Amino acid sequence: MKISIIRGSASGTLVYAETYNPNPMTNANGLVNLEIGSGTPVVGTFSAIDWTNGPYFIKSETDPNGGTAYSIEGTSQLLSVPYALHAETVENVNDADADPTNEIQTLSLSGTNLSLSLGGGTVTLPSSGGGV
Repeated sequence: MKISIIRGSASGTLVYAETYNPNPMTNANGLVNLEIGSGTPVVGTFSAIDWTNGPYFIKSETDPNGGTAYSIEGTSQLLSVPYALHAETVENVNDADADPTNEIQTLSLSGTNLSLSLGGGTVTLPSSGGGV
C-alpha cells in the first residue's frame, strides 16, 4: 500500500508519500487499518506538512499482489470536523477579556491548609494516618 498527501486539488502537488512494509493485513471484511505517518516515507516528511496551506487530499493506492504495481486507488479531500473548526475560533481568545471573573488562581499548601488564591477558600487536610 501507498498513502500520499496532495495539496491544492486531487491532482495537485504531492507533499508526502509513504509505503508500508510489511503490507498491512485486511480483516475478514477486507478492511485495513493503518496509521498515516507511520509508514516508510518515500516523498517528504509527515511532520513537515504545513496543514494551514491546504486544502489537502489523501490518496490511497493498493497492489493486491503486495508489490508496487498499484491498481486500486482512491483520492478524497481531508475535511475538518466541526469540533476542530470551533477550536480554531477559541485558540487565541484572551480569557480575561472574555470573562474577567474567571482568573487563573494559585493553589498553595501551608501545613495542612490547602488554599486557592483570590478568595477561593481553604481546605484542611488530615495531618497523618489518613491513608490517602
